[in-house]
Amino acid sequence: PLQARKMTARLQAATSSDRPILLLYDTDTGHAGGRTQAQILDYVTTKLSFVFWQLGIEGGQRSPR
Repeated sequence: PLQARKMTARLQAATSSDRPILLLYDTDTGHAGGRTQAQILDYVTTKLSFVFWQLGIEGGQRSPR
C-alpha cells in the first residue's frame, strides 16, 4: 500500500488539473484476490460513482471512503 500511496502523491503533485486522483486498494485481500461478491460490488460501485461525479452525471457523488 505504501508504494500505491507514493505514486498517488506523485500524480497529484505532477498534474496541472484540479481533478482528484482516485486511489483504491483493499488491505483485507491479498495478491490472489479472494474478494466476496459484496466486496466486488462495492468496488465497482465506488469506481462508477467516482466517474459519474467527475463527468457530472446525475447520481454521481463523492465516494464516502
